[in-house]
Amino acid sequence: MKQISLFILLVLTVGCVDKTANKTNIPVTGGEVGFSETYYEFFDRGLCFGAEHKVEIQNQIKIWQKLIQEELDLTPKELYNYVEANTGLIQACEKYSPELLMELKGMADGAEVTYHSLVNLNLAEEIILHFSQGYQSCTNIGVATAGGNYLAYNLDLPEFLRVNSPFIIRRQNSVIYGFPGILATGGMNKHFAVTTNSLPQNRMDKNGLPLPFMLRKLINAESLEFAKQLLDSIPLGAPQNFMIVSRDQIIDLEKSKNELVEATQNGTVVYHTNFPLKNTDTLQREKEVCQRYNYLKEVTNSGTVDKFSTKEGLTELLLNANPSTINNEETYLSFIAVFPKDINKPLEFYVLPSKYDINSKSIKL
Repeated sequence: MKQISLFILLVLTVGCVDKTANKTNIPVTGGEVGFSETYYEFFDRGLCFGAEHKVEIQNQIKIWQKLIQEELDLTPKELYNYVEANTGLIQACEKYSPELLMELKGMADGAEVTYHSLVNLNLAEEIILHFSQGYQSCTNIGVATAGGNYLAYNLDLPEFLRVNSPFIIRRQNSVIYGFPGILATGGMNKHFAVTTNSLPQNRMDKNGLPLPFMLRKLINAESLEFAKQLLDSIPLGAPQNFMIVSRDQIIDLEKSKNELVEATQNGTVVYHTNFPLKNTDTLQREKEVCQRYNYLKEVTNSGTVDKFSTKEGLTELLLNANPSTINNEETYLSFIAVFPKDINKPLEFYVLPSKYDINSKSIKL
């Protein structure tokens, strides 16, 4: 796979307006989504973002659509129509996050891709789970120490995300981690960081909000308590484990169609992979316990938990676990969110080296 450098984008609303003042003549197609132009044109991932990153978004759409064509033999419009007719996923987007659909509309026009293909891309996890058992292999680790709290994350990439470099969108009060054309795969704001693991053994809600939309709503939340209220009140499409870490708390929540259950373990280290610990809203499948979870349990119980207590120790664990049960350099990306107890110290979003970029990246909030 070719090496592509990791982007750090400083995309603020005013900056986007100024930067794209001469790009507003891009043709607008199919204006059936009639929301405020603020989200269409000037929000952090709208028209200006699509125009600036047209090549990457087009390439990502092409890879995703090739997979859909091979597996389902459907065009982007046919897949969109199928999802709209056989699930309530798109209707959930319209109900709970119409502004993000407007953002995707602007991004699609800016990148010169169809709106349907971009919406399909953001429903990838739900579409895969609808037609099969979904993909898995991500790992969350939350650590509470006297000096601060940490959230460490290994994001396993499904096949259609293994070519393009991820984007890190730095806004004034948040960091959005995602891929070309995808609203979010994780992130951090001034109050907390959030990451997810898929739970394919649990029941999906085909009338729920797709994951990237939910993540963006969480990243925009003004407090950890409000984020919990969102998870409690809005149905979710693909079942997930949400790990949320702030200066004061580590919360682990398993959400499926019929249950939202706190799965936070006792102790200073909380870890989760891709099977439910407490959520009983499961399908008729044999319960699996993955190798990654067993490895973390073994390390935690062995008395060597100190290796989790610093950013450097977590980095070593994520990148160089021996045996190599956590990291796979071909498919994994990793980052660590750092929340010092001292409120005078900045928060940090630390991106670990990967096949995309041999250097680490650090963003302060």
